Amino acid sequence: MFSLRVVANMKLSELVNLGFPREGISLLIEDGIETLYPPQEEAVKKILSNRNLLLSVPTASGKTLVAELAIMRNLGGKTLYIVPLRALANEKYEEFKKYEALGLKVALSTGEYDSKDEWLEDYDLIICTSEKADSLLRHGARWMEEVSLLIVDEIHLINDYSRGATLEMVISRMRRINPDVRIIGLSATIGNPSDLAEWLDAELVSSDWRPVVLREGVLLGHEVFFGDGEVRRVNKIKGDSAIDLAVDAVIDGGQSLVFLGSRRSAESLAIKISEVLRKFLGEEELNNLSRIAESIEEVTQERTELAEKLARCVRGGVAFHHAGLHPEHRRIVEKKFKSREIKVVCATPTLAAGVNLPARRVIIRDYRRYDMGSMIPIPTMEYKQMAGRAGRPKYDEYGEAVLISKSLNEMNFLMSRYVLGRVEEISSKLSSLPSLRFHVLSSIEFCKNFEELLEFFSSTFLGHAVGVREIEDKVSQVIEFLIENGFVIEQNDEYKLTIFGKRTSELYLDPVSSLIIRDGAVKGEEEKKVSEIGLLHLICSTPDMERLSFSKRDYLLMEEVDNEHLLIDPPDEFEDPIGFKEFLRSLKTGLLLKDWIKEMGENEITKKYRIGPGDLRRILETAEWLLYSTREISRLFELRRVRKISEELRKRVKYGVKRELLPLVSIRGIGRVRARTLFNKGIRNREDLLRLGVSGLERIDGIGKKLAEKIIRDLESSGNSKG
Repeated sequence: MFSLRVVANMKLSELVNLGFPREGISLLIEDGIETLYPPQEEAVKKILSNRNLLLSVPTASGKTLVAELAIMRNLGGKTLYIVPLRALANEKYEEFKKYEALGLKVALSTGEYDSKDEWLEDYDLIICTSEKADSLLRHGARWMEEVSLLIVDEIHLINDYSRGATLEMVISRMRRINPDVRIIGLSATIGNPSDLAEWLDAELVSSDWRPVVLREGVLLGHEVFFGDGEVRRVNKIKGDSAIDLAVDAVIDGGQSLVFLGSRRSAESLAIKISEVLRKFLGEEELNNLSRIAESIEEVTQERTELAEKLARCVRGGVAFHHAGLHPEHRRIVEKKFKSREIKVVCATPTLAAGVNLPARRVIIRDYRRYDMGSMIPIPTMEYKQMAGRAGRPKYDEYGEAVLISKSLNEMNFLMSRYVLGRVEEISSKLSSLPSLRFHVLSSIEFCKNFEELLEFFSSTFLGHAVGVREIEDKVSQVIEFLIENGFVIEQNDEYKLTIFGKRTSELYLDPVSSLIIRDGAVKGEEEKKVSEIGLLHLICSTPDMERLSFSKRDYLLMEEVDNEHLLIDPPDEFEDPIGFKEFLRSLKTGLLLKDWIKEMGENEITKKYRIGPGDLRRILETAEWLLYSTREISRLFELRRVRKISEELRKRVKYGVKRELLPLVSIRGIGRVRARTLFNKGIRNREDLLRLGVSGLERIDGIGKKLAEKIIRDLESSGNSKG
């Protein structure tokens, strides 16, 4: 038995004597980690005790290292590592691949929801999002019963309205199918860590220690008033508080991260800072930034105004970052900021909950958010998440988080609420009817009656906090809805999923979405009026679709649609104004999809619908999934016409083309732009390409010799289909 005594400033090499594998510790030392931080030392004790663990510490305090040590202790077992975002999953996968040197097989699973991913049975460390884990549980992936260690990164997001309920259900179901599974939760600082630890039956390590000292303060005029009483003057460079703070940090050898309340604000400020900062950069730095800007412009064949704006900012050492950016543009910004080539990033708050991007100075310019018709202050927890990005280990002796005020009263408010304020408690978000509707349906698979349902929900964080009897009426209401609409049947006081209910759960659909699709598809089949816009509007009417906003100037768009082709009738504008507005939002989103499959350019679409390339990507991805689901539901109810059209539409949405280009875009290396160029030159399919050969193909605009050789080689060797 190994001693659990952990001394202060323990060297990483000493962990070998406590039973951690020498090869694994060597990998960490090669990464430059030599000693443990105090919270990490405390966590090592808990890891060795084989108890569940909740680690609640500030951002950048070394939570990931604790997870890695736990993974090492679980060698020979199977580890499931859950993260909230795909970007984080990709980041962790790249980070953890080094453990393949220990014989550990590492896998990443974040994609398709309608799959058991049985191939994962052969892997030892699996990284996925909470939604993917939930989907695998719904499909009955047997290998999940073999998971001996469950690591939940950012477990405090159980408090998140959009995805917290799913995370809570995954943890609860994993504990149900494998009562012996060990759980390690990694959390930011929260107000009630003991409540979360008690639910998890976990040892709690809670600390406010940071590897880099964090100084929090409020700017008033040109002075920053810190929480510890110190005052620091900021150089007047432009006369704009945010610009002066950002550029001042760069001049001092650091980087700045500026948080703003909207995408437009982030872009606007990035342009302004770029114009100022470039004057302080050397020729070599500017030349390098120019090369980065060129790589941004070359990401896609179809350039957008947003990409050009980003490239222009980057040439001055600044970038903006928000969900509207193309995913590859976000990746470039993150990578080049981490390498210190980009000096300032202006971002929306979504970045604070995403990938790790520390900076010397974090500036929170906008602390209010538009919500329910008014501007309200953000939660203290959200501020702490942003402030926690300040201070880069190995580069900065300290980090600064600075809020901006315009008056003494505002400064006092910001100091009291945020700098000196207490972080809020977290709570379950499972009790809302939409969340219960979604998760009760999947629970019928293993809960055969109402009492078993209540018993299971009593094991959730919600049940632990308020008692399941508090939501008994809501669960009963949801069951009644599921039975009435054909998802569940009740026989001899036992529940059973219908084929429709089981397929809805497997497809990862909100039952209301499934109901809308079923009823619309049946109507279209019976009335023989299945049109492109009809099906596109149908899927855009589901709660699973991210719908576009609608304003008065969008009424002109409605002239493009004949309501006779729609599968959902419009509500009365005066009797149901809210329903009518939602109808218009769905229709506008459907028209965007129609423009996309008519091959309208990406830049034209983003301008017409006032969205970013990243927004377009998310809408297209969701539409493809919903059209796939429409095909599957049509298969269940033998709706042949709808099934055929929805499958063709799915492919067209995937590639953004008219029907005639489908044979070409299914070939690797040929996207919508190249396919149209080829088609216009009389090339229709793979046979035409093979007849053309490399010499003919390389002469076509946008192809070139290298790509031509690859396309022909792949066609000759394996068929080269994207699927």
